[in-house]
Amino acid sequence: LNPFKIPDLAPRTEIGGFGLYFGRLIDEKGVDILIAALKNTPSYPFKIVGDGPDLDHLKNLAKVNGLDNIEFVGPLWGDALNELLYSARFVVVPSIWHENFPYVILQAFAAGKPVIGSNRGGIPEMVSHGERGFIYEAQEPIELGKAIETLWEAEDLIKTYSSNARKYVVENFND
Repeated sequence: LNPFKIPDLAPRTEIGGFGLYFGRLIDEKGVDILIAALKNTPSYPFKIVGDGPDLDHLKNLAKVNGLDNIEFVGPLWGDALNELLYSARFVVVPSIWHENFPYVILQAFAAGKPVIGSNRGGIPEMVSHGERGFIYEAQEPIELGKAIETLWEAEDLIKTYSSNARKYVVENFND
C-alpha cells in the first residue's frame, strides 16, 4: 500500500450541500456520463473542479441539457481544493478507463467523504460498495443517477460511509 499524507484538517460534522467531481476534464474520466446522470437529478447542486481538453464540450453539454445545477469551478489546488472538498456531500469518480489507484479517492476519504465510483480498475476495491460509498456500472448514467439520489436523500448513509472512509484511509494509508 502506498503511504498518503492526510491533511491536518478534521472532517466536518455537517453534511455538505453539493456533490463534487475533481480531476482532469478528459474523455476517459467519464464526466460526460456524470452530466448525463445529473439530467435525472436536476435539483441536486453539483460542482465540477478541473480543467482539460473537454472543458468546453462538458460546459456545452450541461447548457444544452438545461442543467443549471452544475457549476464548473475551474482548476483548484491545495487549500482552495480542500475547502471545497471538505464542504462537499460526496465525491463522484466516474472513470471509464481502468484506474489502478485513484488518488482522488484517498483525498475524498481523508476529508470523510463517501465516493460513488465506476466499476473500473481499483475503484471498486477502494470504495467497497456499501461500505465507503457506491459502485455503479461504468457508462450507465441512470445507475449513477440513482446512486447520487440515494446518497443525497440518506443522511444516515452519508454519516456511516463518511466515518468508514476516514477510518479506512487513516488505518491503511496514513504516512
